This record gives sequence, structure tokens and C-alpha cells, in this order.
Amino acid sequence: MRTQQQLGYIVFASYHPVLNMPGLSLLVQSPTHSPEDIQQRSQRFLESFAEKLHTMPSTTWEEPKAGLIGNLLEKDDNLQSRTQRFWREMALEYTNFDRAAQLARAVQTLELSTIVQLFETQIIQGNAG
Repeated sequence: MRTQQQLGYIVFASYHPVLNMPGLSLLVQSPTHSPEDIQQRSQRFLESFAEKLHTMPSTTWEEPKAGLIGNLLEKDDNLQSRTQRFWREMALEYTNFDRAAQLARAVQTLELSTIVQLFETQIIQGNAG
């Protein structure tokens, strides 16, 4: 969206949980396009990504899946990061302190078809805008 459509200098997408619920943020800052135009182009971008997901071979899904599992199972670098993780878990009332391992196990079972369906229902049809 930034380089091909030249919408603006700042364009990115990120995982953005809100109140412990998963979320997706798209940020586009543009001096030349209206908010309505940006929203329409963002929706078209998401729809084109959905098409890519529909045609993606399941073997292609395995690489980012393995990367996510690796990130989830990464050991804490130092005492500070471990302490922050523990406090985050306590704030969310996860007192087993194994949320990352639980998530990794859940991701391991995910099939591409589930991701495609989730993206279609929650992002495309849900159109949280």
C-alpha cells in the first residue's frame, strides 16, 4: 500500500490485542488521500490478501506457523523480560505461567483452512473498520 499505491509514508499492519482479545491494526498516514479513500483501499488490500490465502498451498503455511511457534517458545533473554512476562500473566489472571506454551500447542494444531475461514469471517465479512 505504501510503495505500490503510494498512499503515504507511514503504512503498516500489526497485531493489536485489546482487553486480551486479538486484534489487527492497519495504520495509514497520508497527506494526499482522504480517510474514505484510505479505508476503501485498505479493504481492497485485505480482500486481495484473502484471495492469496485461498490459493496458498498448505506447505507454504507451515513456515510462518513454525516461526510463530518458535517465537512463542523462545526463552526469556534476561530476568527483566521474565519478570515482565510473569507480571503480564498475573494481570491477565493466568497463574499457570505457561500461556506461551499453551498458545504454541494451539498454533501447532492450526490448519491453513482454519486461518482462511477466520480471516474471511472476522476480517473481511466482519469489516471492523
